[in-house]
This record gives sequence, C-alpha cells and structure tokens, in this order.
Amino acid sequence: RMDLVVARVVSHAGFSGTFRHPVKFDGTNYVECRLSPEEQHKQVGELALHKPHVFLERYGTLLAASDLVELRRLVPVTPECRYWLDHLERDPPSACERAKKARRRRWVWARDEMLKGEGFFSEDEMRHRAPEMYRALVGCYIEPTAQMSAPMQGSLSSYLMRRLEDEIEVDTDGTGAVEGAGAADVPCTPPKDVDQVDDSLSDASGHAGDKQNVDVASRRAQFLKEMRNRFVQGEEAAFDYDRIDGNSEYDDLAEIDRDAEERYFDEM
Repeated sequence: RMDLVVARVVSHAGFSGTFRHPVKFDGTNYVECRLSPEEQHKQVGELALHKPHVFLERYGTLLAASDLVELRRLVPVTPECRYWLDHLERDPPSACERAKKARRRRWVWARDEMLKGEGFFSEDEMRHRAPEMYRALVGCYIEPTAQMSAPMQGSLSSYLMRRLEDEIEVDTDGTGAVEGAGAADVPCTPPKDVDQVDDSLSDASGHAGDKQNVDVASRRAQFLKEMRNRFVQGEEAAFDYDRIDGNSEYDDLAEIDRDAEERYFDEM
C-alpha cells in the first residue's frame, strides 16, 4: 500500500535533509515555515498520490528495491513514472556514488556560505573550531600588534572564490585537512602543503619566505581552503550533515548533466 511506502520514506535517515519546507514572504524576507512531522508525513503522502512522478524524483533514492516493485503496481502508468521507476531500478546509486553526491552538495553549500561575511565559515568561527590549525597556518605569522578582526572580504575573498571554483577537489581523496592539526602542540611551521600554495597564491599574495615576509592574506586564504576541505570530507563532528547530504537543492545541475552524458556514452 502507498501509505506504507510513504511511512518508510519519512522514517528514512536521509528524509530530513531531503524534505523541503514551504517558504513564504513575510513582507520583508522569504522565510522557511517549518512543518511538524505529522504535516510533513501528510504532504509527502499527498505528493505520492497526486504527483507520483515528483515523489519518485524527490524521494526515489530513499526507497528500497521492494518499494519500487510495489510502486509499479500502485502508480499510474505514465511516461514520467515509468522513467523514474526504470531509472531507479536499473541504476540504483552505489555507496560510492552516494558519497560523491554528498561531497558535491557539501561543496555547493560551503561555496555559498563562504560568500557571507559571517556564519559557519567566518574566521572567528573557524578559529574556534580549529585553533591549532589556525595557529599553524596563520597565527605564527601575525605580529603581536597586528589586528586580524577584518573579515575575509574584498579582493582576497573574490580571488579565493575564483580559485576554489576552479578546483575540482571534492571527487578525490586528496583533500585532507592539515596533518597534525589536531595535536596538542603544533609547532610554528606550516603544514606540508602550505609551501605549495604559497607559489599558487603568489599572484595575489606577494612574497612568501621568513616570518616577516609571509603574506598573512595568503595564509588566511589557505586556512579557509583547509576548513572548506575538512567540511566537505565530513570531518566537522558537530555539524548536521543530513540536512545537506539529502537535499537536492544543493545539486550542481551542470555536473549532473555531464555525468548523465558520460553514462550515456559508456553504455553505447
């Protein structure tokens, strides 16, 4: 029965990150109107009954193979429903593909969040979460009287975002955080990959070298990059990743189209 399929969807661990709460305009801003669990269940049930192809598109990856078999009997025989049932049965996402999709969604969320002046990727917040990494990458190169309260904005922010957009790192395993950053005593020497980024950032950061000549802006940029990578790899223990990993709003549609095209030619 459809109500049993819906019940399994709303009880799935990834449901909270996939469900889209309604958004309304309050006269000033668009605000999310959070629905209760009962209201969420009702809305998903109505979607399954009245727009089953949308239900399959949005929640199909949360369904078991037995659910898909049951839905073939329950949903109308329309081209849209057949497409999604065939797609989900023929090409269920593997664990590797699900992990890849999650990393991409985290990357998109991080990209948008870094454009803000405050929040999860503000320098103060990141320094609080990773004080040893901050000290190794930035703190050792700041003069005692230097003021570091200015946010990562302006030319540094624009330059860094261009560089991050150009990097396709989320699909590799080499985006690890700084080695030794979790140790109790981190020496005042940069992690092994900091020297490499000095050259790549030299156009915007000037000269790297001894403590007096190190451009603090490039160190701050590298710190932001390392924290971005740490987040994408799922290493922020206190962060609720479910709300991003299961949310299709963070899908990069251009990347999805490229993947679909590659699969098409692979199957020819």
